[in-house]
Amino acid sequence: GMLTNWGVHHLDVILWAMQAPAPVSVQCAGGKFVVKDLADSPDTIEATWEFPGWLMQYRYRGFNTFHSVQDRPHHHGICFYGSEATLVIDRHGYHIRENDRPGQVSERMQAVPYFDRNHPMRSEQDGPWQRWFVDCVQGKRELPLELDASHQATVWCQLANLAYLVGRKIRWDGAREEIPGDPEAASRLARERRRGYELPSPG
Repeated sequence: GMLTNWGVHHLDVILWAMQAPAPVSVQCAGGKFVVKDLADSPDTIEATWEFPGWLMQYRYRGFNTFHSVQDRPHHHGICFYGSEATLVIDRHGYHIRENDRPGQVSERMQAVPYFDRNHPMRSEQDGPWQRWFVDCVQGKRELPLELDASHQATVWCQLANLAYLVGRKIRWDGAREEIPGDPEAASRLARERRRGYELPSPG
């Protein structure tokens, strides 16, 4: 679904910025309201993760053209809502709106669009990362990221998918990576692996 496809590329930034511990609970509502096909992924979702002292939310409405982030180049972004201002950031720049100046942008930075092939300061995103990935697989380079942070961002997305599938809020013990008190949800944390692709047993 969109959580583990595109959502993880937003959540990893939030994890980094907030230096976030694991969420204590996750809930996700949604459904297939537009596309009638054989896929089981929802086309509309609202996911909420609860952390000590703050909430994180992810919204996907892929078949509607009205977007909550109206003034970013691709109408999506990460919004940090603070007590004094809101920061909206994406891979093309950011803007800040102070709470006491409604409707006004107090600071803005716009990156050179990576799709502008003629711009002298063009910064392509995909090509260099694809090369880096191949080099890592071939053992020519080190990973340019922290695997644990990538794992955590992916886990958060999978937990929201799981909450959607069971249709209720689930609690999460991040230290043990367990869903306490919900055997049905906990049983979905793993699945039987094909021979030769088994995961090592913990401990």
